[in-house]
Amino acid sequence: MSEQTLMELLSTLVEQCAATDAGKQMIATHDQGIQFTLLDSDDLFYFEAKGGQAQVIAGEMPARSLDDGYEIKGDTAVFREWFSGQARMSDLIEHGRLFPVASHTTKRHIDYWLAQIIRMGNGLKIPKEVY
Repeated sequence: MSEQTLMELLSTLVEQCAATDAGKQMIATHDQGIQFTLLDSDDLFYFEAKGGQAQVIAGEMPARSLDDGYEIKGDTAVFREWFSGQARMSDLIEHGRLFPVASHTTKRHIDYWLAQIIRMGNGLKIPKEVY
């Protein structure tokens, strides 16, 4: 059996998150698109949440307004580490391994939101449940 692509892995996490009531509520918190850019590959995919529904789509995210611009850059291994629950998004950012690129600095809440969707998809508790 071959290893899932990053896009497939993220799709699975989003589906697993959406399978719970808490996950559905988390996804419905924001309408947002996030482009994932791999620094070591030409593969592109993006996450789109709108009206409480979410999907992961191959390719480049359609142009959005400047206020909606959001992208996360990193190497394939870094995304795989994050998506598999082996590392936290905040630690990867702090150690210069993952690079969120927002149109303005008021997008840090989107980092938290996406990180929680991925944690919930992995069956991990979100920080407010731990502390």
